[in-house]
Amino acid sequence: MKVLVLTIATCFIFGILQAQTLAEVDFKIDSLQKVKQEILNEKKILDKKEERTDNLIKIWQEKKTKLAGGTASSGTSGIKAKVISSGGTLRDKPMGSEISKIPAGSTVYVQNEFSNLYFKVIYNGQSGYLSYSSMEQNAEIDKMMQKADTKTTTTSSSASSDPKYKRLKDVYGHETAMKILNGEVWKGMSPGMLMESLGKPVKTTEAKTDAGTKQIWTYSDKEVTILNGAVTTWTNK
Repeated sequence: MKVLVLTIATCFIFGILQAQTLAEVDFKIDSLQKVKQEILNEKKILDKKEERTDNLIKIWQEKKTKLAGGTASSGTSGIKAKVISSGGTLRDKPMGSEISKIPAGSTVYVQNEFSNLYFKVIYNGQSGYLSYSSMEQNAEIDKMMQKADTKTTTTSSSASSDPKYKRLKDVYGHETAMKILNGEVWKGMSPGMLMESLGKPVKTTEAKTDAGTKQIWTYSDKEVTILNGAVTTWTNK
């Protein structure tokens, strides 16, 4: 009898303890769920603050672009291009005075304005002109040039009706225009003339020498050497 009473008492006490333990667990779960909800609410607030901050950053970047002449990368217009491994020179006008050196691999934004194959670009807050040969091959730039004037080959008899001839004649005169249209190369011609005559080279290299800046333009059928902005020699392959 005593054993039976003791067993019943033990079960009763255990049941009470178990109930208390489950109640505590439920309370703890409820507390943690409330904490989680508070965290979620705070996260929503922070997300909204982040969104407002991003919008403010965008607004101020646009203001910076206007003040710096379109230099902020997020708002800069133009064709994005990379400078070749030998670097480039930013000039105040086509073939003009140096503004600054542009390191190899730098990004420039090419504008729809060029003369004698010097393109107006924006680089690090500065606007100036960069030689076409100083930029890596870029299909968008080529397309822009083609729209301005598709390269043609003509003879003297049909030159007068060729828009390209008229443009070249205005810049270089009749004889030089004809030589360019016939794809000729000669000593002393400028990089712009060479580009007009043979088109874009397959490869360009540039190096500093005791005599000055030396460039080598490689085409499928010839290699042309340019020293200080003028053609000096060329060899056929």
